[in-house]
Amino acid sequence: VGSEMCIRDSYVTHQIEEIISSISHVAILDNGEIVAQGNKYEVLTDENLSKLYEIDVKIEWSNNRPWLIVK
Repeated sequence: VGSEMCIRDSYVTHQIEEIISSISHVAILDNGEIVAQGNKYEVLTDENLSKLYEIDVKIEWSNNRPWLIVK
């Protein structure tokens, strides 16, 4: 065992409001394909989620958690 230890957890949801504040990275899948991945603030954007859901949405952040609002 090396000096570095990496612990990985996966949490799958269809509701971004369920993403708890301690989660730092996310991936967006569309029809089983990863279309965006990385830091949650860079991935969970108005542009990415509007494109995914095919409606105009806004993401608001509260206590390190995203909340989706349909415009």
